Amino acid sequence: MELLTLFTSLLARQRERVSSAKKRYEIGLEKLAFTAASVKEMQDELTALRPNLIKTVAETEDLMARVSKEKSEVVEPKKAQVDIEVGWCRLTPG
Repeated sequence: MELLTLFTSLLARQRERVSSAKKRYEIGLEKLAFTAASVKEMQDELTALRPNLIKTVAETEDLMARVSKEKSEVVEPKKAQVDIEVGWCRLTPG
């Protein structure tokens, strides 16, 4: 009789361990599925934003080219003129 009680007790503990392990695995699988869905959603968003990003990069490169051109055509000559005037003012007694 005692052997039967011991066996039943061990069986109950083992079932509890298995049940606990099963719950952990199920929760882990749910988290993996959620993560996979989130990654898929983010990939779709990135794919949708890609054309806009390409357009923005092109606009930025165009703007940088215009700024560089304007700098060489407008700013550099004015800077040289100011440098000459500053140098001239230093040469003349004031």
